[in-house]
Amino acid sequence: MSRRIVIIGGGQAGGRFAEALRRGGSDARITLLAEEPHAPYERPPLSKDVLAGKAAPDTTRIPVDWAALGIDILEGVRAEAIDRSAKRVQPAGGAAPIPYDTLVLATGARPRRLAALTDPDLPVFALRSLADAAALRAILTPGRRILLVGGGVIGLEVAATAAALGAHPIVVEMAPRLMPRGCPPAMADRLLALHRDRGVEVHLGTGVIAVDWAGAGILATLGNGERIEADGIVLGIGAAPDDGLAAAAGLRTQDGILVDGHARSLDDPDVLAIGDVARHPLPRFGVTLRQESWRHAEAQARHAAAALLDPALPDYDEVPGFWSDQHGTRLLVEGLPSEGREILRASAIESSWHIAPDGRLVGAATIGDSKAMAVARRLIAAGARPDPARLADPATDLRALLR
Repeated sequence: MSRRIVIIGGGQAGGRFAEALRRGGSDARITLLAEEPHAPYERPPLSKDVLAGKAAPDTTRIPVDWAALGIDILEGVRAEAIDRSAKRVQPAGGAAPIPYDTLVLATGARPRRLAALTDPDLPVFALRSLADAAALRAILTPGRRILLVGGGVIGLEVAATAAALGAHPIVVEMAPRLMPRGCPPAMADRLLALHRDRGVEVHLGTGVIAVDWAGAGILATLGNGERIEADGIVLGIGAAPDDGLAAAAGLRTQDGILVDGHARSLDDPDVLAIGDVARHPLPRFGVTLRQESWRHAEAQARHAAAALLDPALPDYDEVPGFWSDQHGTRLLVEGLPSEGREILRASAIESSWHIAPDGRLVGAATIGDSKAMAVARRLIAAGARPDPARLADPATDLRALLR
C-alpha cells in the first residue's frame, strides 16, 4: 500500500510541496486540505496587481494540473484537529477522519489584531486572502482616506496601490522608521521619501490607541494625541503563525512550529511544518528563524519534499531574502542586515551592506539594484569576508568580490 501524505494548507508552501514531492518521484497518495474555496495560490500579487484591478484573481493560482499529477485538492475544507497517536486529521463539520503516514502543516499565518479595535463593526480590513483583496478593493476609490496601521511590507504595498488608485493613504508606524524589522535604516529613509513624494501621509514613532465612529467613517486617536479621520482601516502590524492546530496536538511552538533542517517537528518526525508557520534553524547565522516570504515558501517546500525522498540530503540553509514592489520601484533585501554594521555604497543606485563582527557579509539591501543583490546573495552564501572599503567604493566591480 502506498504511503499517505496529508498537507494542511492551500497556500504557496503547501502547493509547492505537493508538486515537488510528486515530480520528485513519490508514488504516495497526496491529499491537500485548502481552507479557502480555491486551489493553491500565491499571495504576493494580492497587495499589488490584484488589489489594483490589473490582474484577475485566478492569475494567482499556482499553474499546476493537480489532477494530472494525481494530487487530491480538497477545497473549502478546514482541519479541526490532529490525532497524532492514531495518525489522523479531523476535518471540520463532522466529515470522516483522514489518515496519514506523513502530515505536512503549511497553515501559514494570520494578521495580528489591534487592541484598540474593540467594535467588531468598524470598517477594518486585513490582506491575507483573495476574499480580503476583493473587500479592500471596494473602498480604494479616489478621495477615500485609508488608515494603514503598520509601516511594514503589507502596509506600504497597500499604501502604494491606494495612492495609484487615487485614494489618500495614511500610514501610522510605531517605530521611528518604516519597515523596522527587515529593512536597513538607509533604505527605510529612501522609502519614506518615496512614499511622501507620491502623496502618502506617514506618521512615525506613534501608534493607534483608540478608534471610534465618526459619521460613516472612523476617528483614530494616536499615542501622540493626533486624531485622524478615515473611511477605513487596514491592518499591517505583522502576522502571527497559524500554529494552533500544532499546539493542540502537543507539538512545541515558539512563534511558529519548531522544526529541524528537514522541516520535521522536533516532537514528531512524521509531522512536517513549512512556510510561514515554521520556525527553522539557519546554521549559517546560528539562529532559528520564522520567515514570511515568497522565496522562502518556495525553497523550503521544495527542500522538505526532497528530504522526505532522500533523508541524506543536507539541512536547509538557504540565504533569506525578499523583495517588495512600491510605487514602481523594488526594494530588495538579502540575508539578515540587522546582524551586522551598515556600510553604504553610493553608486548610481545606492545600496547598503552589512558586516558581522567576524568580517562576514551577512546582509545587503537596495532599491532597484538587482544585479548588486545577486552578488550579495552569492557572497553571503559563501561566507565571504569582503573588504569594507572595497564594498563602499562605487568604483569597485562587485563581481570581482566573488573571485
